[in-house]
Amino acid sequence: MSNFYSTSDRAEQKRLDEIYPLQKIIIFAFLLVLSCVYLPCAVLSFGYQQTPVYFSILAFLLVGASIAFLFVVVRRLFLAIGCTIVIFFLYSYTFSPILPAVAAAIVLIFTLGGFLSSVCTRKLYPLLILLPVVSYIGAYAMTGRWEYSFLAIVPIPAAIAQGILQRKNAERKTIVLSSSLIFLGLLAGVVALLLYLNGRLSFSAIQADISTIRDGLAGYLKDMSVELEDAAMELFGDEEIDMLITQTFNMLPAIITVSTFALVYLSHSLQLETYKSTDFDLLITQKNTKINMSIYAASAFVLSFILSLSTDVAGYPNMLGIVSGNLCIMLIPGLFIVGIESLPKIIKKLGVFGFFALLLLLVAFLALSTYIFYMVAAIGAFYIIITAIDEWAKKHYSRNQL
Repeated sequence: MSNFYSTSDRAEQKRLDEIYPLQKIIIFAFLLVLSCVYLPCAVLSFGYQQTPVYFSILAFLLVGASIAFLFVVVRRLFLAIGCTIVIFFLYSYTFSPILPAVAAAIVLIFTLGGFLSSVCTRKLYPLLILLPVVSYIGAYAMTGRWEYSFLAIVPIPAAIAQGILQRKNAERKTIVLSSSLIFLGLLAGVVALLLYLNGRLSFSAIQADISTIRDGLAGYLKDMSVELEDAAMELFGDEEIDMLITQTFNMLPAIITVSTFALVYLSHSLQLETYKSTDFDLLITQKNTKINMSIYAASAFVLSFILSLSTDVAGYPNMLGIVSGNLCIMLIPGLFIVGIESLPKIIKKLGVFGFFALLLLLVAFLALSTYIFYMVAAIGAFYIIITAIDEWAKKHYSRNQL
């Protein structure tokens, strides 16, 4: 039996070397570790008045490596140019490489981690086990802070899970959801540890920190102004600032979750493109490339949107409205994708009326552009519900006929 497995491993390793040489696998692992090492550096850099030079150098290296990866390995012009524009937008907005490098690092970790864990043979499993160890040691060497260095290993288990689920041909929504939840769970654990070590893991301390952040945001928005007829005019009034900050904090769980979903979804898309450019197309199936949402998710979206309109006597969302609003936003990404994919089918099914329906939708999108994600997600939700009802009716009717 042992001879069988050793022969099988040698054949698999030979095939892997022929398709994608081991040297390139090692380069991918190095880029992944470099990205992990940068994460605690980026977090600590916000505590310095002047960012350390070696943090900035590492950030520029990561930005350059990510752009090179997109153009040299992924080789999909639209994705490469789109991601590059986002990176440069973040840089031009912050005038610092820190934030664009964070985005590039997270995307590289999930893309490369997912790819490596799905194509590695048994002999390369130790490489995967060493990734978090080497990342932690590298982060500690760069920062000198053992507690913050744990941030370097947070995304690795999620990225490996993403690759394993891809190899097992799981549904894409399962891949994205599982990877995101593992990442958020580990991140929450490390944040709790950091708060505990700094004596901030208490309700009163967290409440004080939130008040400090709220005051800082209020001051920042208050200072925002435009020049109008040689006079400075404030962009936001006191009531608008209070409403905006309150709404942001109420929806913070959904904002963090959806941002994670978006990053993991983008990384998984790049992972799929990497398979295509490295002759691992067999790992790509319709099941792990298409997002499917259940009728339960569609129904929950409609119900949560209605309940999110619930407010107290002062017009602010009450607890039911806040919880429902967060759930509604969390369901938007998947239903939005379904809505985009279902639009051509709906228009085609409507026939002549499809053209007028398309014009009506365009007018609605232009008039209510701030709600475009809600509208497309609603289209996806109703498409799922109507399709499920139609299938049930056909099945029930055919049974009655028999």
